[in-house]
Amino acid sequence: MKRIPSELLTKILIQAVERRPITPGGIPLALHSASQVQTMPPTFVVRVNQPDAIHFSYERYLVNTL
Repeated sequence: MKRIPSELLTKILIQAVERRPITPGGIPLALHSASQVQTMPPTFVVRVNQPDAIHFSYERYLVNTL
């Protein structure tokens, strides 16, 4: 039931991308913003430059980071 501020959420995910960068299709993944849209269940929206090119295992890595 906790809400995470968008600025903190974006900072955490940018740090995660910097720790394990990926380049789907030769273009580095860029995380633009992240926000929490719901608390029960916790639901997040993340804006990136290539949303369809992210492998499910990398998406799971980002979820586990939170």
